[in-house]
Amino acid sequence: MIENTRRLFLQTIAGLAALPMLSQSRWLSAASVERTMKIQELSGHEIRTLQLLSYQLFPHDELSADVYYELATSLAERAKKNQAIFILFQSGIQSLDKLDSSPWVDLLHEQQLDQLQQIEDTEFLKYMRNATIEFLYRDPRVWKKLEYAGPSIGFGGYINHGFNDIDWLP
Repeated sequence: MIENTRRLFLQTIAGLAALPMLSQSRWLSAASVERTMKIQELSGHEIRTLQLLSYQLFPHDELSADVYYELATSLAERAKKNQAIFILFQSGIQSLDKLDSSPWVDLLHEQQLDQLQQIEDTEFLKYMRNATIEFLYRDPRVWKKLEYAGPSIGFGGYINHGFNDIDWLP
């Protein structure tokens, strides 16, 4: 399965790299190039898996499920625009679902965490970690929920913004 996914990934990348050269050819119309580059959308199950996975990676009870859903749909939009990300998500979610007899989203919390440990060194999980960090911790709405004052660089640095905010030390 991994070899087939890798082969499909490499074929897709090679095909996408050749498209600019082919599109200049008089034998291919713009419509045929567009059809070749059409990227599929992630399914509802895959978006739900991305939502729950991002929560499992960075669980904040202060944040609603809507924040994680927005993150998942943002990732699905990335996958629409980038075939490599689409393949990465599909293969990663398939590998998660194949680790047990039930889909990953239907497992108990502890089982989900055990399975995430099994795939922690995969590109899929590394990408998900980075994308979740990027989305969550750059969002001022999330800062407010987590009681983070935001970056201090716009206020002259930490000395002028946050340094003397500690009220529990004498």
